[in-house]
Amino acid sequence: MMRMKRSWSNLAFRTLRGISISDLGEKRFLFRFYIEMDIERVIQGNPWTFINHLLVFHRLEKGEDPLQVSLSFVDFWALAFGLKKILWVRVRVDVRIPLKHKKRTALSPHQYFYARFQYKRLTLFCFICGNLGHGKSFCPIWLTLGAKESTEDHPMLVMGEKKRAGYIPQFVVSMTSNSRQAIHSFYAVGSAV
Repeated sequence: MMRMKRSWSNLAFRTLRGISISDLGEKRFLFRFYIEMDIERVIQGNPWTFINHLLVFHRLEKGEDPLQVSLSFVDFWALAFGLKKILWVRVRVDVRIPLKHKKRTALSPHQYFYARFQYKRLTLFCFICGNLGHGKSFCPIWLTLGAKESTEDHPMLVMGEKKRAGYIPQFVVSMTSNSRQAIHSFYAVGSAV
């Protein structure tokens, strides 16, 4: 907890009114912001990490229990390829399922194309199963098959190796008081599975 507070104190001096952090247990932390502008800065700076683990945020609504809310979605910036132009898009990713590298998209009711994505600030990504939150050495598929087995016998592993060969990691870091009563709460969990 102390390490988390020290780490986030770097964010606190970039806020106008500061933040307070409470440990709720179960890898959950409550972040309290004192003005709306500070919350917006954090949302725009998403995704955030702590020791290379993805932090999943959820803005609490009045009456929500911070221990009961689903922490499943993270917003990423991604480059979308597939048309003549390359587009920057903001995508909402469900951290419980494998990351999509392409998606069928409609231009009109009868015209489709496949958009390919390159995500910005992606951390702890497994090239074997496509999930966020662990690398190859902790992948359930890799551990089940055994690290000594050949990738030639397992198409999924070959696909993972091909993905890694063409992957360019992009870790772009942008760091973009009279009343101490918190008017808004924002919620985070330590690690995306």
